[in-house]
Amino acid sequence: MVKRIIFSLFVLLLGSILILRTQPFTLAAPDFHGSTPTPAAEEETTMSEPTVHDLLARVEALEAQIAVLAGQTPSAAQVNQVTTAVYLLDNAGLHDLDVRLNEEGLIQPYDRGRVVRIGRLLSTVDWPHELADDAETLISILTDLSAALGDDDIETAAPLALDAHELGHDLSHAAEHWLRGASTAYTAHDAPGQLFRVTAAVYLLDNAGFHDLDVRLNEEGLIQPYDSGRVTRIGRLLSTVDWPDEMGEDAATLIDLLTDLAAALGDDDLETAAPLALDAHELGHDLSHAAEHWLGGMQGDPHEYDDDDDHEQSEEPDESGG
Repeated sequence: MVKRIIFSLFVLLLGSILILRTQPFTLAAPDFHGSTPTPAAEEETTMSEPTVHDLLARVEALEAQIAVLAGQTPSAAQVNQVTTAVYLLDNAGLHDLDVRLNEEGLIQPYDRGRVVRIGRLLSTVDWPHELADDAETLISILTDLSAALGDDDIETAAPLALDAHELGHDLSHAAEHWLRGASTAYTAHDAPGQLFRVTAAVYLLDNAGFHDLDVRLNEEGLIQPYDSGRVTRIGRLLSTVDWPDEMGEDAATLIDLLTDLAAALGDDDLETAAPLALDAHELGHDLSHAAEHWLGGMQGDPHEYDDDDDHEQSEEPDESGG
């Protein structure tokens, strides 16, 4: 099926190129046979011939789609899926679950539901070939782990929790490597998923803990070891979203801020990081509210949300990233 699509797109691409090459000569060729009358002035004004720029844009779009279908480059939507999944995997609490089950021997009532949800999420991702085997193995382990947790079977669940924690790290690191080499751009082909991508990004932005980071850095002067990684991950996630035009500038500014903030946190440079954390917190709110307004309009409910820090989670993420 994919081969047929690729072949069809190739034919369209070739046709566009031929039109592009022959168009100037066709328009300039004299009418030797006199069989084609010169169009009237009013007819000329209503004709809609594609320009060279239009044809080049179509060729470029077809080339991009062919490359995606041929597996030569990931689609922008796939990059966003992988980025979002890895962000959630890193914050799923598999580290804490491993420690609690293997060191304390304690199963909590919510453990099974949490494991089921992260496993279900991972199973919906269009993983690239390089990551697919590890993802499938992790999903299988999470399925077995959730069953053991549901049966209150600590003997079976404990080693599975260790395996899930370790493989989760492996998948996360492999995905980070893959994402660094994935360079894509959104096209009209990706537009149908924009509503989801903006909604998911805003949800995760609102729960990224920028309020707590701002307060801790500016009032307590304390940098935690996991701060840089958390900021890097949310910045990377925001950069994979095809933001609407009215939010594009704020999103780009916030992403740049988060890049500088992550670097300062990684260098343990509190003097630089503290004001950047304040700026990221404030601009994050601005972007979030603009997105909520846009989403409300898209869904027929243009509702402005109140500015309230209380919706941000204060719980710190797993320091190990897993």
